[in-house]
Amino acid sequence: MKRAFLILYILSIGITYAAEVRTSETTFLFCLKKEVQPLQISRTNNDVTVNNAELNKFFDRNGIVDIELWIPSATEIDKDGDIYFNRVYRAYVSEKSRVNIHEIRESINDLTIIHSSEPEYIRKPLYTPNDTNIDQQCSISAVGADKAWDYWNIPAGIMPGNRDILLASVDTGVDYTHPDLWKNSWINQGEIPSWTLEDGLDLNNDNFVTPEEVVQYIENGFGDLTGDGIVNLRDAVASGSPFENSNDDDDNGYTDDLLGWDCSGTYGADDNDPYPREGSSSNGTWAHGTHVAGILAATTDNNLGMASTVYNASIISVKVSRDSQQTDPGISDGYAGITYAAKAGYYSGTFTIINNSWGGGGYSSYENGIVNNAYTTYGAIVLGAAGNEDEYASHYPSSYSNCISVAAIGCNGNWGGWATYHSSVEFSAPGESIYSAIIGTGYESWDGSSMASPNAASCFGLMKAFYPDWTNVELRQRMQETADDFIYEINDEQYDGFLGYGMIDVHKAIGSLTFPNLTVDTLLYSELSGDGDGVLNPGESASFEIVLLNEEGWQTALSLDSELICDDESISTINSISEFPNISDGNTELNQSELSISISSDVEVGNKNCTLNISGYGQDNISYNTSLAIEFPVTLHQPGYPVTVGSQLKPTAV
Repeated sequence: MKRAFLILYILSIGITYAAEVRTSETTFLFCLKKEVQPLQISRTNNDVTVNNAELNKFFDRNGIVDIELWIPSATEIDKDGDIYFNRVYRAYVSEKSRVNIHEIRESINDLTIIHSSEPEYIRKPLYTPNDTNIDQQCSISAVGADKAWDYWNIPAGIMPGNRDILLASVDTGVDYTHPDLWKNSWINQGEIPSWTLEDGLDLNNDNFVTPEEVVQYIENGFGDLTGDGIVNLRDAVASGSPFENSNDDDDNGYTDDLLGWDCSGTYGADDNDPYPREGSSSNGTWAHGTHVAGILAATTDNNLGMASTVYNASIISVKVSRDSQQTDPGISDGYAGITYAAKAGYYSGTFTIINNSWGGGGYSSYENGIVNNAYTTYGAIVLGAAGNEDEYASHYPSSYSNCISVAAIGCNGNWGGWATYHSSVEFSAPGESIYSAIIGTGYESWDGSSMASPNAASCFGLMKAFYPDWTNVELRQRMQETADDFIYEINDEQYDGFLGYGMIDVHKAIGSLTFPNLTVDTLLYSELSGDGDGVLNPGESASFEIVLLNEEGWQTALSLDSELICDDESISTINSISEFPNISDGNTELNQSELSISISSDVEVGNKNCTLNISGYGQDNISYNTSLAIEFPVTLHQPGYPVTVGSQLKPTAV
């Protein structure tokens, strides 16, 4: 008989797309007992039989159309306890029987020769990149990048981002030889001389020259052109480089702009090497543009250093600080840099996301016109840092109407009390303790709206990769619609409306047009067997009623199936399969059939975790899969103190 309900509010539920638990809908695994010899498999006329009558009857009755060894190379020495891997088989279920695959798998355990069976888990790489210091980058999860990456099929080699998307650091120059940046450096295909292609520059003949091919080409035929003892991308823009022909080959108005452009040079004369001033300290102000570039588009998943939200894109270095400055560099030619960056994208057949982590007070119609020109004529997205003064103030270029102003905020959404806020701010983004590259080979964590702006810019790059046909206007509007305004709930009222639409949220910006976003709202459970004390004790069983919430603003969740899986050997599922009704955004629904578990009498007490695997569909019948954590306590019986509501303990009369 069912006992009184216990209600637990799930405090920490994560939709772990990267590590989601999914099982095959067409196959499962089973293992023979160790004393049973491996099977002899025969196939005739599309029928499979084995040298065991009991199994053959099972196959015929349940629509098993084929089996094969799971680990073909396993021998008698390949084992773990009683599981001998040369006795583990993969069973294929007919299309007609797939709807009952879970029941079929469980029923095979009733056969006398079977040791056990399992669902076959669909494994894929975790979409947390292997960059060694990604744990220092709170901004990645703060803007939802880690979840957004899962909208790409990384196991199939379809990577987030797109090398055709250009992100410009209009700044103090970029160390484009940094080991975490150089492979994402933009190579202007229009400035590649035709004779170099004929001479073997395009190593794989795909009509696209990569930074790696440029370095290899120079190393093979020309060697160290800068005389610094290293062959790298600086040799490609050195005097006498094979890529310098004193022609504007792509007709964008800039001669030999292979990697970007230096709008300032030493005293104001342009040149084609946008590297920071020679001799600058690795972490001084001249490293500012390099730090920005790392946030914009550092090479991701390269087992090195840092990741970037855009994951995979091209960095354009646009140097706008003159080397002749004796003190910390100012921005000498910022608007020339904006114009160059806009044209570079336009003439290369795409567009540029232009980041400006600089500015000041004072409105200029000329400057405003430059921003408008980049935005309307060349289709660029222009972003600017809102400023670093704890005051309500306009700040330019960020406050110009066609420049997206970004305020700095903590990764947790808390306002730090040091950055500028204003009615012209469009978004807030992480700007505290932001880890990124500096000149040379190192990294540092810096604060500033200078860091917030490229974090937002990288979000725009990732969204453009998912929606490649969208214009700058459409991308901007979508990001406005999906920004997370929770920051106004946790910060002082004086900032209301002055931190933009909210924290920029690339996960929702990309996903909510297509997918639902399910979380566990509440978990209710009741004892099926036990002592009736209202809590789960060792040796008892219980049923779960799980209330799912589809976040407001996302697509309706359709045709939802779920499976409850408990990896803890002390917890077994009794009924593990249930459907859920369709869940529209902002609404909740309860599982339609019982989900129940049994707890071993020798279980270790404490919080226990199971996983609810969910599959269904979003917009346009696009498949949706996720895994939700289900957490519940197993405790020793405490007479007189049953849990009745939430986690509050209420004594009863004795």
